[in-house]
Amino acid sequence: MKSLPASPRRGFTLVELLVVIAIIGVLVALLLPAVQAARESARRTQCINHLKQFALATHNYHDTYLALPTGGDNGPGAANCCNAADASIERYNWTFHVLPFMEQTPVYQLWPNKIGQLNKTIVGLTYCPSRRSKKLYQGFAKCDYAGSRGTANNGVFVQTTTGWIGLRNVTDGTSNTLMFGEKRVHRAFMDNSSGCCGDNEGAWNSGWADDVIRAATFTPAADVFDGSLAAGIVDNQFGAAHPAGMNSAYADGSVKLVSYNVDLTVFRNDCIRDDGNP
Repeated sequence: MKSLPASPRRGFTLVELLVVIAIIGVLVALLLPAVQAARESARRTQCINHLKQFALATHNYHDTYLALPTGGDNGPGAANCCNAADASIERYNWTFHVLPFMEQTPVYQLWPNKIGQLNKTIVGLTYCPSRRSKKLYQGFAKCDYAGSRGTANNGVFVQTTTGWIGLRNVTDGTSNTLMFGEKRVHRAFMDNSSGCCGDNEGAWNSGWADDVIRAATFTPAADVFDGSLAAGIVDNQFGAAHPAGMNSAYADGSVKLVSYNVDLTVFRNDCIRDDGNP
């Protein structure tokens, strides 16, 4: 009996397999930046929404009290720098005072009997999703947004000892005056207790400190990652975790992107409420 001829085996050659893998690698390399850009776009939209909520809450506060919340103040004595005296609610930041106007009254009511719990209470709106997850850093809830003090005490947010101002004092025009912006952060020190000083205090009672108040000393800049650079390199600066610029809320409630390439004089004019240079 004759044996039947063996059927030829079908399959990929090694060369064909390598070509397919190479093609898949090229497609992934082409698609990955687009996926990352889409994710960043979604995160930036969330960030814009956070600032919009802060702006609306601040306007509602103003409608109720006919004044803007202040930027807070440091407690009496050097031992309390830089955080508000726990017994002095007027020294707490704007972040704390707008809580009831963002449907966060239970958090607001933790003062004065549960201050330790208050300092550890996370409100998602204070975190930029492009920068960090919603958790405690250095033992505190954090805020990635800062009120503008202008170049001194001439911004929308003033030190409590200066007194209260209102939108009527924003004589350059509310649509021309920056109210909130994102703050620049040194990422290597976000959860490092040796990091000082622009991100080492809590979100609610850091007082008149650059954890929640920033100045127009420099133009906005992107976050710093290099751990060899001192933590204080970002102190008092606006900035963001986004690639092109920082999201900012203006005193009329609008939210805009301020480019990292903005001219410093223009940016300062944006942050000062009454210099006649809108």
